[in-house]
Amino acid sequence: MNTIDLENDTFIYNGKEKHTVLLDCNNFLSNKSRIPMHSLVGDRTVPELILLLIDNQDPFAMANLLLDILVTSELIKTAFPVKVLEFGAAGGVVSYHLATLLGKFQPESFLCCVSDSIGSESENRWLDHIVLVNEPPKLSLLAGDYDDTHLQESEFDLIVINGSVNYENPQDVIREAERLIKKDGTIICYSVGSLCLKKDFKAFFSQTVEYPISESENIVIAKSFDKRDKPDQIEEIYSYINQIKKSVVEHRTIIIEDSLDKIQEYLEIAQRERNTDVKIQLIDLRASLIELLTY
Repeated sequence: MNTIDLENDTFIYNGKEKHTVLLDCNNFLSNKSRIPMHSLVGDRTVPELILLLIDNQDPFAMANLLLDILVTSELIKTAFPVKVLEFGAAGGVVSYHLATLLGKFQPESFLCCVSDSIGSESENRWLDHIVLVNEPPKLSLLAGDYDDTHLQESEFDLIVINGSVNYENPQDVIREAERLIKKDGTIICYSVGSLCLKKDFKAFFSQTVEYPISESENIVIAKSFDKRDKPDQIEEIYSYINQIKKSVVEHRTIIIEDSLDKIQEYLEIAQRERNTDVKIQLIDLRASLIELLTY
């Protein structure tokens, strides 16, 4: 059985195949937050803060503990406010844990909770849990589609994909999370009873670290892509558009059917990247090529 143990002020994950130090509270130099690892004057410490959040009667207690430790390991890295996003916030339990940790570490931090359902008949219990947070950070509840939040790109330091929600298209949610995470940010995916979510998450990122909790529960974490190292597809599209336009002006031979297929491929990229200018130019170019077919 997988367990999380606290030994000599160190949180350790003990699984069937690996034993990992999750958070070493003896490593004082790693803590840049305002919450001490240890205290001689009775102040709340990092281990106490984590343990006080856990309800041992909760069937998801271990998952919540593991999530809290992983989040805390990110929060101790800075003394400055951070921005955190949660997908699938309707249940409110994970939101409560995130809000409590953020409020304690840095009250100026911002937590945005995304839910595709809201209102008295939606079984959204977010508010029921969030009102229990004594020192909340800045909070926002966003009602919208998980795969199209309309939030600003590269905006968040940490993103949690709450797998207690049944996502219709997990790949699109993961892609949206990657769009919203900052360079070198961390994405934590908690999957419960959803093999598709875990499988898609691990397939999307080249490097992940997995912590199995039970047969149906897993937490997988990944660092965001270095966006500067990703292929600049938009620049590639602009170059293609200019190349085709020049070929038309200079009356060079163009295989229009192939060009139309390429334009459709690029349109899908532009749609995914939400680049309106590229979409307009591609649509205009497609119309010009179709017109050439009629001659």
